[in-house]
Amino acid sequence: MADIKSMDVSTVINSVSLGEIKVNDIAVAYGKTDRTIQKHIKSLGYVWDAKERKYLPTGDSYNKENDNKLFSDFVEPNPMQELGKKETRTSSNNKSTVKVV
Repeated sequence: MADIKSMDVSTVINSVSLGEIKVNDIAVAYGKTDRTIQKHIKSLGYVWDAKERKYLPTGDSYNKENDNKLFSDFVEPNPMQELGKKETRTSSNNKSTVKVV
């Protein structure tokens, strides 16, 4: 099994559906809770079908283009973006500084 953080969305979904990995394994790898990972999966348009015991791409927000993107792109967003802050860069005399506003 490959490193969870290097898996694309479709691989993560298929691995969970086949029972190869558990949502808890993903949560531990990212330092999140099971519920948070489930919310991320749902936000990608996948709905858990309890009868079939697998995720189905039937949600309103499902976009097939996301299947080939890394799952970590959706679980670990840019911290500046998450906080709603803007990062500015200034350079003077070959020294670079980063200021968060």
